[in-house]
Amino acid sequence: MREFAIQPGEAPTFRDAVRKLRNYILTHDIRSVLLGLSGGADSVLALRLLAETAKDIPGFRLAAAHANFQLRAEESMRDENFVRELAFSMSDVEFFFERFDTLGYAREHKLSIEMAARELRHSWWDRLCREADIRLIATGHNADDNEETLLLNLLRGSSPRGLRGMSPLGDRIFRPLLGLSRKDILRLLEDAPDKSSPLFMTDSTNLHSDYRRNFLRNEILPQLRSRWEGLDSALQNSIELQEEASALTEYAVAEFIRNHNVDDLNEIAYKDIHLFPAPLTLIFSWLSPRGISTAKAREIADHIPDLNRSDNPTAGRHWTLDDGSRIVTTDSSLRLEPINSELCIANQSNGNVNDLHHATSEWKILAPSKEIFEKIRVASADEVYLPHPPSCYEWRRPKKGDRILLFPTKGGRRKSKLVSDVMREAAVPFARRQFINLLINKESGEIVWIPGIRRGGTDLIDEKCHKIFYLNLHK
Repeated sequence: MREFAIQPGEAPTFRDAVRKLRNYILTHDIRSVLLGLSGGADSVLALRLLAETAKDIPGFRLAAAHANFQLRAEESMRDENFVRELAFSMSDVEFFFERFDTLGYAREHKLSIEMAARELRHSWWDRLCREADIRLIATGHNADDNEETLLLNLLRGSSPRGLRGMSPLGDRIFRPLLGLSRKDILRLLEDAPDKSSPLFMTDSTNLHSDYRRNFLRNEILPQLRSRWEGLDSALQNSIELQEEASALTEYAVAEFIRNHNVDDLNEIAYKDIHLFPAPLTLIFSWLSPRGISTAKAREIADHIPDLNRSDNPTAGRHWTLDDGSRIVTTDSSLRLEPINSELCIANQSNGNVNDLHHATSEWKILAPSKEIFEKIRVASADEVYLPHPPSCYEWRRPKKGDRILLFPTKGGRRKSKLVSDVMREAAVPFARRQFINLLINKESGEIVWIPGIRRGGTDLIDEKCHKIFYLNLHK
Protein backbone atom coordinates (compact mmCIF):
# COMPACT_ATOMS: atom_id res chain seq x y z
CA MET A 1 0.00 0.00 0.00
CA ARG A 2 1.36 3.40 -0.95
CA GLU A 3 2.10 5.89 1.77
CA PHE A 4 0.79 9.40 1.11
CA ALA A 5 1.48 12.59 3.00
CA ILE A 6 -2.29 12.75 3.47
CA GLN A 7 -4.14 9.49 2.86
CA PRO A 8 -6.93 9.39 0.24
CA GLY A 9 -10.40 9.65 1.74
CA GLU A 10 -9.25 11.61 4.78
CA ALA A 11 -10.81 15.00 5.44
CA PRO A 12 -8.33 16.72 7.77
CA THR A 13 -8.38 20.31 8.92
CA PHE A 14 -5.56 22.54 7.69
CA ARG A 15 -3.73 22.05 11.00
CA ASP A 16 -4.12 18.24 10.77
CA ALA A 17 -2.83 18.33 7.20
CA VAL A 18 0.27 20.25 8.33
CA ARG A 19 0.93 17.68 11.08
CA LYS A 20 0.58 14.74 8.68
CA LEU A 21 2.80 16.44 6.09
CA ARG A 22 5.44 17.14 8.76
CA ASN A 23 5.50 13.48 9.80
CA TYR A 24 5.84 12.40 6.18
CA ILE A 25 8.72 14.82 5.51
CA LEU A 26 10.59 13.69 8.63
CA THR A 27 10.00 9.99 7.90
CA HIS A 28 11.35 10.33 4.35
CA ASP A 29 14.24 12.63 5.32
CA ILE A 30 13.12 15.43 2.98
CA ARG A 31 15.29 18.47 3.65
CA SER A 32 14.79 20.82 0.72
CA VAL A 33 11.97 21.40 -1.76
CA LEU A 34 11.43 23.61 -4.81
CA LEU A 35 7.70 24.05 -5.43
CA GLY A 36 6.40 24.73 -8.92
CA LEU A 37 3.91 27.50 -8.18
CA SER A 38 1.41 28.44 -10.89
CA GLY A 39 -0.96 30.39 -8.63
CA GLY A 40 -3.75 27.83 -9.03
CA ALA A 41 -5.57 26.25 -6.09
CA ASP A 42 -3.40 23.10 -6.00
CA SER A 43 0.00 24.78 -5.95
CA VAL A 44 -1.13 27.54 -3.57
CA LEU A 45 -2.35 24.97 -1.03
CA ALA A 46 0.92 23.07 -1.42
CA LEU A 47 2.79 26.32 -0.74
CA ARG A 48 0.76 27.12 2.37
CA LEU A 49 1.07 23.59 3.78
CA LEU A 50 4.81 23.36 3.11
CA ALA A 51 5.47 26.86 4.46
CA GLU A 52 3.60 26.09 7.67
CA THR A 53 5.37 22.73 7.95
CA ALA A 54 8.79 24.32 7.43
CA LYS A 55 8.32 26.40 10.59
CA ASP A 56 8.44 23.21 12.70
CA ILE A 57 11.42 21.52 10.98
CA PRO A 58 14.84 23.07 11.72
CA GLY A 59 16.98 23.40 8.60
CA PHE A 60 14.14 22.63 6.16
CA ARG A 61 14.46 24.75 3.00
CA LEU A 62 11.47 25.76 0.91
CA ALA A 63 11.63 27.68 -2.36
CA ALA A 64 8.93 28.39 -4.94
CA ALA A 65 9.29 28.95 -8.70
CA HIS A 66 6.70 30.72 -10.86
CA ALA A 67 7.00 30.42 -14.65
CA ASN A 68 5.19 32.94 -16.84
CA PHE A 69 4.85 31.29 -20.26
CA GLN A 70 3.25 34.44 -21.74
CA LEU A 71 0.54 32.43 -23.46
CA ARG A 72 -2.58 34.05 -21.95
CA ALA A 73 -1.81 37.78 -22.32
CA GLU A 74 -3.21 39.73 -19.37
CA GLU A 75 -4.15 36.55 -17.52
CA SER A 76 -0.51 35.41 -17.45
CA MET A 77 0.55 38.72 -15.90
CA ARG A 78 -2.36 38.56 -13.46
CA ASP A 79 -1.10 35.16 -12.21
CA GLU A 80 2.48 36.41 -11.91
CA ASN A 81 1.38 39.47 -9.94
CA PHE A 82 -0.71 37.27 -7.63
CA VAL A 83 2.33 35.08 -6.89
CA ARG A 84 4.48 38.18 -6.32
CA GLU A 85 1.94 39.32 -3.72
CA LEU A 86 2.25 35.90 -2.06
CA ALA A 87 6.03 36.26 -2.08
CA PHE A 88 5.77 39.66 -0.40
CA SER A 89 3.67 38.14 2.40
CA MET A 90 5.85 35.02 2.93
CA SER A 91 9.33 36.20 3.83
CA ASP A 92 10.49 32.73 4.97
CA VAL A 93 10.11 31.27 1.45
CA GLU A 94 12.57 32.01 -1.37
CA PHE A 95 10.75 32.84 -4.62
CA PHE A 96 12.03 32.63 -8.20
CA PHE A 97 10.33 34.15 -11.26
CA GLU A 98 10.97 33.62 -14.97
CA ARG A 99 9.26 34.64 -18.20
CA PHE A 100 9.53 32.43 -21.27
CA ASP A 101 9.00 32.99 -24.97
CA THR A 102 7.10 29.72 -25.20
CA LEU A 103 5.72 30.25 -28.71
CA GLY A 104 9.19 31.06 -30.06
CA TYR A 105 10.70 28.03 -28.34
CA ALA A 106 7.95 25.78 -29.73
CA ARG A 107 8.54 27.03 -33.28
CA GLU A 108 12.32 26.73 -33.00
CA HIS A 109 12.23 23.16 -31.67
CA LYS A 110 9.13 22.04 -33.62
CA LEU A 111 7.18 21.18 -30.47
CA SER A 112 3.59 21.51 -29.38
CA ILE A 113 2.90 24.44 -27.06
CA GLU A 114 2.21 22.01 -24.21
CA MET A 115 5.50 20.14 -24.70
CA ALA A 116 7.48 23.36 -25.14
CA ALA A 117 6.14 24.72 -21.83
CA ARG A 118 6.97 21.43 -20.13
CA GLU A 119 10.57 21.43 -21.43
CA LEU A 120 11.11 25.06 -20.45
CA ARG A 121 9.62 24.52 -17.00
CA HIS A 122 11.57 21.36 -16.16
CA SER A 123 14.85 22.69 -17.53
CA TRP A 124 14.47 25.81 -15.37
CA TRP A 125 13.54 23.77 -12.28
CA ASP A 126 16.55 21.51 -12.75
CA ARG A 127 18.89 24.50 -13.02
CA LEU A 128 17.42 26.12 -9.92
CA CYS A 129 17.82 22.89 -7.96
CA ARG A 130 21.47 22.60 -8.96
CA GLU A 131 22.27 26.22 -8.18
CA ALA A 132 20.36 26.31 -4.89
CA ASP A 133 21.35 22.77 -3.83
CA ILE A 134 17.73 21.62 -3.56
CA ARG A 135 16.96 17.92 -3.74
CA LEU A 136 13.25 17.61 -4.61
CA ILE A 137 10.76 19.39 -6.87
CA ALA A 138 7.24 19.59 -5.43
CA THR A 139 4.10 19.83 -7.55
CA GLY A 140 0.42 20.32 -6.79
CA HIS A 141 -0.76 17.06 -8.39
CA ASN A 142 -3.84 15.72 -6.63
CA ALA A 143 -6.02 12.59 -6.55
CA ASP A 144 -8.20 13.82 -9.43
CA ASP A 145 -5.08 14.36 -11.56
CA ASN A 146 -4.06 10.78 -10.80
CA GLU A 147 -7.41 9.41 -11.94
CA GLU A 148 -7.12 11.39 -15.17
CA THR A 149 -3.59 10.02 -15.68
CA LEU A 150 -4.88 6.47 -15.21
CA LEU A 151 -7.58 6.97 -17.86
CA LEU A 152 -5.24 8.74 -20.29
CA ASN A 153 -2.69 5.92 -20.04
CA LEU A 154 -5.42 3.31 -20.38
CA LEU A 155 -6.59 4.94 -23.61
CA ARG A 156 -2.99 5.00 -24.87
CA GLY A 157 -2.72 1.23 -24.38
CA SER A 158 -0.24 1.56 -21.52
CA SER A 159 1.42 -1.23 -19.54
CA PRO A 160 0.50 -1.99 -15.89
CA ARG A 161 3.28 0.40 -14.90
CA GLY A 162 1.50 3.27 -16.67
CA LEU A 163 -1.82 2.33 -15.06
CA ARG A 164 -0.46 2.77 -11.56
CA GLY A 165 -0.66 6.55 -11.93
CA MET A 166 1.75 8.94 -10.27
CA SER A 167 3.71 8.27 -7.09
CA PRO A 168 3.70 10.58 -4.05
CA LEU A 169 7.49 10.53 -3.96
CA GLY A 170 9.97 9.43 -6.59
CA ASP A 171 12.21 10.43 -9.46
CA ARG A 172 13.06 13.74 -7.72
CA ILE A 173 9.36 14.70 -7.63
CA PHE A 174 7.37 15.17 -4.42
CA ARG A 175 3.56 15.32 -4.67
CA PRO A 176 2.29 16.19 -1.19
CA LEU A 177 -1.35 16.62 -2.32
CA LEU A 178 -1.69 13.36 -4.24
CA GLY A 179 -4.08 11.91 -1.65
CA LEU A 180 -6.42 14.92 -1.78
CA SER A 181 -9.31 15.52 -4.18
CA ARG A 182 -9.97 18.95 -5.71
CA LYS A 183 -12.89 19.36 -3.30
CA ASP A 184 -10.56 18.66 -0.37
CA ILE A 185 -8.08 21.24 -1.68
CA LEU A 186 -10.68 24.00 -1.94
CA ARG A 187 -11.92 23.21 1.57
CA LEU A 188 -8.41 23.30 3.05
CA LEU A 189 -7.67 26.61 1.34
CA GLU A 190 -10.73 28.08 3.07
CA ASP A 191 -9.44 26.68 6.38
CA ALA A 192 -5.89 28.03 5.96
CA PRO A 193 -4.70 30.81 8.28
CA ASP A 194 -3.46 34.11 6.85
CA LYS A 195 -5.11 33.36 3.55
CA SER A 196 -4.99 35.90 0.77
CA SER A 197 -7.87 37.39 -1.14
CA PRO A 198 -8.46 35.98 -3.68
CA LEU A 199 -7.41 32.51 -2.46
CA PHE A 200 -5.98 31.46 -5.85
CA MET A 201 -6.04 32.17 -9.58
CA THR A 202 -8.03 30.20 -12.16
CA ASP A 203 -6.46 29.34 -15.52
CA SER A 204 -9.25 29.89 -18.06
CA THR A 205 -7.71 27.39 -20.48
CA ASN A 206 -8.51 24.62 -17.98
CA LEU A 207 -12.19 25.30 -18.65
CA HIS A 208 -11.78 24.44 -22.34
CA SER A 209 -11.79 20.84 -23.54
CA ASP A 210 -9.24 21.27 -26.34
CA TYR A 211 -6.63 19.11 -24.59
CA ARG A 212 -7.29 15.45 -23.87
CA ARG A 213 -6.84 15.82 -20.11
CA ASN A 214 -9.26 18.76 -20.01
CA PHE A 215 -11.75 16.75 -22.10
CA LEU A 216 -11.63 13.93 -19.53
CA ARG A 217 -11.80 16.38 -16.61
CA ASN A 218 -14.58 18.62 -17.90
CA GLU A 219 -16.79 16.22 -19.86
CA ILE A 220 -16.10 12.51 -19.36
CA LEU A 221 -15.43 12.17 -15.63
CA PRO A 222 -18.48 14.24 -14.57
CA GLN A 223 -20.69 11.96 -16.69
CA LEU A 224 -19.07 8.84 -15.24
CA ARG A 225 -19.56 10.15 -11.69
CA SER A 226 -23.24 10.77 -12.43
CA ARG A 227 -23.70 7.09 -13.38
CA TRP A 228 -21.23 5.32 -11.09
CA GLU A 229 -21.50 6.14 -7.41
CA GLY A 230 -18.12 5.79 -5.75
CA LEU A 231 -16.24 6.15 -9.04
CA ASP A 232 -13.33 8.05 -7.46
CA SER A 233 -12.80 5.41 -4.77
CA ALA A 234 -12.94 2.68 -7.40
CA LEU A 235 -10.33 4.43 -9.58
CA GLN A 236 -8.06 5.02 -6.57
CA ASN A 237 -8.33 1.31 -5.69
CA SER A 238 -7.44 0.41 -9.28
CA ILE A 239 -4.36 2.65 -9.13
CA GLU A 240 -3.18 0.97 -5.92
CA LEU A 241 -3.82 -2.54 -7.29
CA GLN A 242 -2.00 -1.70 -10.53
CA GLU A 243 0.98 -0.47 -8.54
CA GLU A 244 1.14 -3.75 -6.63
CA ALA A 245 0.68 -5.73 -9.85
CA SER A 246 3.49 -3.72 -11.46
CA ALA A 247 5.79 -4.35 -8.49
CA LEU A 248 4.98 -8.07 -8.65
CA THR A 249 5.71 -8.12 -12.38
CA GLU A 250 9.07 -6.40 -11.92
CA TYR A 251 9.96 -8.85 -9.15
CA ALA A 252 9.00 -11.85 -11.30
CA VAL A 253 11.07 -10.54 -14.22
CA ALA A 254 14.07 -9.88 -11.97
CA GLU A 255 13.86 -13.37 -10.45
CA PHE A 256 13.54 -14.96 -13.89
CA ILE A 257 16.58 -13.11 -15.19
CA ARG A 258 18.59 -14.05 -12.11
CA ASN A 259 17.61 -17.73 -12.26
CA HIS A 260 18.34 -18.05 -15.99
CA ASN A 261 21.77 -16.43 -15.88
CA VAL A 262 20.89 -13.67 -18.29
CA ASP A 263 24.15 -11.76 -18.78
CA ASP A 264 23.67 -8.30 -17.26
CA LEU A 265 20.38 -7.75 -19.09
CA ASN A 266 22.20 -7.51 -22.41
CA GLU A 267 20.93 -10.66 -24.06
CA ILE A 268 18.01 -13.07 -23.60
CA ALA A 269 17.86 -16.38 -25.45
CA TYR A 270 14.68 -17.27 -27.31
CA LYS A 271 14.45 -20.52 -25.36
CA ASP A 272 14.43 -18.54 -22.10
CA ILE A 273 11.80 -16.12 -23.39
CA HIS A 274 9.53 -19.07 -24.19
CA LEU A 275 9.95 -20.36 -20.62
CA PHE A 276 8.49 -17.17 -19.16
CA PRO A 277 4.66 -17.34 -18.93
CA ALA A 278 4.24 -13.78 -20.30
CA PRO A 279 6.86 -13.10 -23.04
CA LEU A 280 5.45 -9.67 -23.97
CA THR A 281 5.62 -8.56 -20.32
CA LEU A 282 9.17 -9.90 -20.02
CA ILE A 283 10.34 -7.95 -23.09
CA PHE A 284 8.57 -4.75 -22.07
CA SER A 285 9.89 -4.89 -18.48
CA TRP A 286 13.40 -5.68 -19.70
CA LEU A 287 13.49 -2.74 -22.11
CA SER A 288 11.34 -0.13 -20.37
CA PRO A 289 14.37 1.58 -18.73
CA ARG A 290 15.69 2.15 -22.27
CA GLY A 291 12.39 3.69 -23.41
CA ILE A 292 9.98 1.48 -25.34
CA SER A 293 6.29 1.64 -26.19
CA THR A 294 3.94 -1.28 -25.66
CA ALA A 295 3.37 -1.35 -29.44
CA LYS A 296 7.09 -1.76 -30.16
CA ALA A 297 7.42 -4.39 -27.41
CA ARG A 298 4.60 -6.35 -29.06
CA GLU A 299 6.30 -6.07 -32.45
CA ILE A 300 9.51 -7.50 -30.95
CA ALA A 301 7.58 -10.24 -29.15
CA ASP A 302 5.80 -11.20 -32.38
CA HIS A 303 9.21 -11.59 -34.01
CA ILE A 304 10.37 -14.19 -31.48
CA PRO A 305 10.62 -17.44 -33.46
CA ASP A 306 8.64 -20.56 -32.67
CA LEU A 307 11.33 -23.04 -31.66
CA ASN A 308 9.30 -25.93 -33.08
CA ARG A 309 9.28 -24.52 -36.61
CA SER A 310 12.02 -24.54 -39.21
CA ASP A 311 10.90 -21.40 -41.07
CA ASN A 312 11.86 -19.00 -38.29
CA PRO A 313 12.71 -15.35 -39.07
CA THR A 314 16.33 -14.74 -39.94
CA ALA A 315 18.73 -12.84 -37.71
CA GLY A 316 19.52 -9.17 -38.23
CA ARG A 317 16.20 -7.46 -37.50
CA HIS A 318 16.64 -4.46 -35.21
CA TRP A 319 14.60 -1.84 -33.33
CA THR A 320 15.88 1.49 -31.99
CA LEU A 321 14.82 2.41 -28.44
CA ASP A 322 14.14 5.89 -27.10
CA ASP A 323 17.63 6.27 -25.57
CA GLY A 324 19.32 5.40 -28.87
CA SER A 325 20.28 1.82 -27.98
CA ARG A 326 19.12 -1.02 -30.24
CA ILE A 327 17.56 -4.45 -29.92
CA VAL A 328 18.97 -6.87 -32.48
CA THR A 329 17.83 -10.39 -33.33
CA THR A 330 20.46 -13.12 -33.62
CA ASP A 331 19.95 -16.76 -34.55
CA SER A 332 19.26 -17.65 -30.93
CA SER A 333 18.56 -14.49 -28.91
CA LEU A 334 17.51 -10.89 -28.55
CA ARG A 335 20.58 -8.74 -27.95
CA LEU A 336 20.73 -5.21 -26.56
CA GLU A 337 23.40 -2.97 -28.04
CA PRO A 338 23.81 -0.13 -25.52
CA ILE A 339 25.22 3.24 -26.43
CA ASN A 340 24.59 5.26 -23.26
CA SER A 341 26.61 5.52 -20.09
CA GLU A 342 24.16 4.10 -17.58
CA LEU A 343 24.19 0.66 -19.18
CA CYS A 344 27.98 0.71 -19.54
CA ILE A 345 28.20 1.43 -15.83
CA ALA A 346 25.81 -1.42 -15.15
CA ASN A 347 27.86 -3.81 -17.29
CA GLN A 348 31.12 -3.09 -15.47
CA SER A 349 31.66 -5.93 -13.01
CA ASN A 350 35.39 -6.45 -12.53
CA GLY A 351 35.60 -4.11 -9.53
CA ASN A 352 38.36 -1.95 -10.97
CA VAL A 353 37.66 1.76 -11.22
CA ASN A 354 40.56 2.28 -13.62
CA ASP A 355 38.91 -0.05 -16.14
CA LEU A 356 35.89 2.23 -16.43
CA HIS A 357 37.30 4.36 -19.24
CA HIS A 358 34.62 3.01 -21.57
CA ALA A 359 31.84 4.01 -19.19
CA THR A 360 32.99 7.28 -17.69
CA SER A 361 35.22 10.15 -18.53
CA GLU A 362 38.80 9.90 -17.28
CA TRP A 363 39.60 10.67 -13.69
CA LYS A 364 40.74 14.25 -13.28
CA ILE A 365 42.93 15.70 -10.56
CA LEU A 366 41.79 19.19 -9.56
CA ALA A 367 43.44 21.83 -7.40
CA PRO A 368 41.23 23.27 -4.63
CA SER A 369 39.85 26.71 -5.43
CA LYS A 370 36.82 28.84 -4.76
CA GLU A 371 35.41 27.93 -8.18
CA ILE A 372 35.88 24.19 -7.59
CA PHE A 373 34.21 24.36 -4.18
CA GLU A 374 31.25 26.16 -5.77
CA LYS A 375 30.99 23.41 -8.41
CA ILE A 376 31.07 20.79 -5.66
CA ARG A 377 28.27 22.60 -3.83
CA VAL A 378 25.91 22.41 -6.83
CA ALA A 379 27.14 19.08 -8.26
CA SER A 380 24.53 16.70 -9.63
CA ALA A 381 24.38 12.97 -9.00
CA ASP A 382 26.07 12.42 -12.38
CA GLU A 383 29.47 13.44 -10.98
CA VAL A 384 31.53 12.90 -7.87
CA TYR A 385 34.39 14.81 -6.23
CA LEU A 386 36.58 12.69 -3.92
CA PRO A 387 39.44 13.32 -1.49
CA HIS A 388 41.31 10.08 -2.28
CA PRO A 389 42.84 8.62 -5.48
CA PRO A 390 41.09 5.95 -7.60
CA SER A 391 43.02 3.11 -5.94
CA CYS A 392 41.03 3.74 -2.74
CA TYR A 393 37.72 2.83 -4.39
CA GLU A 394 36.06 -0.15 -6.04
CA TRP A 395 32.77 -1.04 -7.68
CA ARG A 396 30.31 -3.66 -6.53
CA ARG A 397 26.68 -4.60 -6.97
CA PRO A 398 24.02 -3.85 -4.32
CA LYS A 399 23.49 -6.28 -1.45
CA LYS A 400 20.38 -6.78 0.63
CA GLY A 401 20.32 -4.27 3.48
CA ASP A 402 22.84 -1.87 1.90
CA ARG A 403 22.59 1.64 3.34
CA ILE A 404 24.03 4.90 2.07
CA LEU A 405 25.05 7.62 4.52
CA LEU A 406 23.21 10.89 3.95
CA PHE A 407 24.70 14.36 4.20
CA PRO A 408 24.90 15.68 7.75
CA THR A 409 22.24 18.13 8.90
CA LYS A 410 23.15 21.58 10.16
CA GLY A 411 23.03 20.17 13.68
CA GLY A 412 25.59 17.52 12.74
CA ARG A 413 23.15 14.58 12.80
CA ARG A 414 24.04 11.71 10.46
CA LYS A 415 21.37 9.45 8.98
CA SER A 416 21.49 6.65 6.46
CA LYS A 417 18.99 5.28 3.98
CA LEU A 418 18.42 1.90 2.41
CA VAL A 419 19.86 1.80 -1.10
CA SER A 420 16.75 -0.08 -2.20
CA ASP A 421 14.61 2.88 -1.03
CA VAL A 422 16.89 5.36 -2.84
CA MET A 423 16.53 3.40 -6.09
CA ARG A 424 12.78 3.08 -5.66
CA GLU A 425 12.41 6.82 -5.12
CA ALA A 426 14.59 7.43 -8.20
CA ALA A 427 12.16 5.24 -10.20
CA VAL A 428 14.79 2.61 -11.03
CA PRO A 429 12.79 -0.45 -12.15
CA PHE A 430 13.04 -3.40 -9.79
CA ALA A 431 14.49 -5.58 -12.54
CA ARG A 432 17.45 -3.21 -12.99
CA ARG A 433 18.36 -2.50 -9.37
CA GLN A 434 20.62 -5.51 -8.98
CA PHE A 435 22.68 -4.36 -11.98
CA ILE A 436 23.41 -0.79 -10.79
CA ASN A 437 27.00 -0.56 -9.53
CA LEU A 438 27.94 1.24 -6.34
CA LEU A 439 31.21 3.08 -5.77
CA ILE A 440 32.66 1.86 -2.46
CA ASN A 441 35.46 3.11 -0.22
CA LYS A 442 37.70 0.03 0.03
CA GLU A 443 38.84 0.73 3.57
CA SER A 444 35.58 1.72 5.25
CA GLY A 445 33.23 -0.26 3.00
CA GLU A 446 30.88 2.73 2.87
CA ILE A 447 28.90 3.56 -0.26
CA VAL A 448 30.27 6.76 -1.76
CA TRP A 449 28.20 7.13 -4.93
CA ILE A 450 25.28 5.58 -6.79
CA PRO A 451 26.07 6.93 -10.29
CA GLY A 452 23.36 9.14 -11.67
CA ILE A 453 21.20 8.67 -8.58
CA ARG A 454 22.78 9.91 -5.34
CA ARG A 455 26.06 11.02 -3.80
CA GLY A 456 26.71 9.56 -0.35
CA GLY A 457 27.54 11.65 2.69
CA THR A 458 30.99 10.14 3.09
CA ASP A 459 34.43 10.91 1.60
CA LEU A 460 33.53 14.59 1.45
CA ILE A 461 35.85 17.38 0.35
CA ASP A 462 37.09 19.90 2.93
CA GLU A 463 39.69 22.67 3.10
CA LYS A 464 42.38 20.16 4.15
CA CYS A 465 42.33 18.48 0.70
CA HIS A 466 45.39 19.31 -1.39
CA LYS A 467 44.07 17.34 -4.38
CA ILE A 468 40.53 16.64 -5.52
CA PHE A 469 39.77 13.58 -7.65
CA TYR A 470 36.86 13.99 -10.05
CA LEU A 471 34.81 11.42 -11.95
CA ASN A 472 31.59 11.84 -13.95
CA LEU A 473 29.26 9.83 -16.13
CA HIS A 474 30.29 10.15 -19.76
CA LYS A 475 27.26 11.70 -21.47
